[in-house]
Amino acid sequence: MADQEVKARDPFVPNKELYELAFDQFSRQYQAKRLIESVRSKRRLKILDVGGNNGKTRQFFPNDEVMVVDLYDIEGPGYTKASALDLPFGDKSYDIVTCFDVFEHIPAPDRQRFLNEVNRVAKSYVLVAAPFDTEFVGEAERELNGYYKKITGNEHRWLKEHIDNGLPKQTEIEQFFNENKIAYQTYNSNNILLWTAMQNLIFLADSVKAPERISNLNRYYNQNLSNVGDSQEPSYRRIYFAVKEGRAPVRSDIEQPVDLEVLRQWINNVAITMHELIYGSEPVLSRVEAIRSQVEMLADKDREIARLRNQLDDILGSRSYRLALTLRATKNALVPKRRK
Repeated sequence: MADQEVKARDPFVPNKELYELAFDQFSRQYQAKRLIESVRSKRRLKILDVGGNNGKTRQFFPNDEVMVVDLYDIEGPGYTKASALDLPFGDKSYDIVTCFDVFEHIPAPDRQRFLNEVNRVAKSYVLVAAPFDTEFVGEAERELNGYYKKITGNEHRWLKEHIDNGLPKQTEIEQFFNENKIAYQTYNSNNILLWTAMQNLIFLADSVKAPERISNLNRYYNQNLSNVGDSQEPSYRRIYFAVKEGRAPVRSDIEQPVDLEVLRQWINNVAITMHELIYGSEPVLSRVEAIRSQVEMLADKDREIARLRNQLDDILGSRSYRLALTLRATKNALVPKRRK
C-alpha cells in the first residue's frame, strides 16, 4: 500500500484513481501528459481532443481548458458534436490538438483531410496516437480478433473496423508533416507482446463476465509503465508529436529499459489473473478441500441410506414382522364394523 501511495504522487498522474484505467488507455494518456508538460509555455492551455468521447484527457489535464469533439449526441460543457473532417473552430484556435486511437478509424480516402483539419485548428502542437500498419500489428490484430470470435461468437467491433478499413501507414502521416514543414517526434506505446497478452486477458475476463478480475493487473501495469517494457519495440501504437510553434518536446525518461524484476512480477500477476478468471479468486487448494469435504458428506449420506435400507430389508423378512401382520389382520376381522 505504501508503495502505491508513493506512485500515486507521480506528477503526471493528477489522481490515483487514474491507475484503475485499462492499461492501453492509461499508457497513451500518460505519455501525452508527459510530452505536453515538457513543452508547457503557459499556466492554462487550450486543448482540443478530437474523437475523445469517453476519453480521459480532461482528467489528465484538470487545470486546463479541454474541449472534446465527437459524433455522439451528448449535452454539456466542454463537448461539441462535429465531424473531425469539418471541425467548427477557427484556425489556430487551440494550443494543442490531440487524438487518441482515432486516425485508424478514419476511412483511408479521408485521412489527409483529417490531418488538414487538426493541423488547421492547432496553434502550436498536434499529437496523434494510433496503431499503424506494420507486420507485427496487423498480424496481432487479426489473431486477437480471431480469438475474440472464438470465445464470444462475434468479431470484435473495433478490430474488425481496423481490418476492414486497413490500418494507416506511417508514411501517410510523416509525408503530411514533411510536406507542411512541420517538425515531429515519434514515441512507442504498448510493446506488441505485452499489448497482446493484456488484451487476451481482457477479452477472457469479458467473456466470463468478470472484468473486475483484471483490475489488479491493469493497476500494476499502469503504476510500472516505464519499467515493465511498454515503450520497447515492436510497439502496437505510435505517438506522433508535431511542433508547429514552440519548442520540441524533451524525451525525458519516456522510453526506459526494462526492469527485469518488474517484468517478472508482471508475469506472475498474469498467471494469477488467468487462474482467477478460470477458477475464481478462491485459492485452488481451498477449493479442492471444499469439494473433497462435500464428496465425503455425500458418501456418508449414501452409506447411511444403504444401512437403513438393509435394516428395512431385515425387518421385512423377519418372522416377527410376519407374525405382526397376521395379528393385525385377525384383530381387524374380529372387531365388528360400526353401523352408519
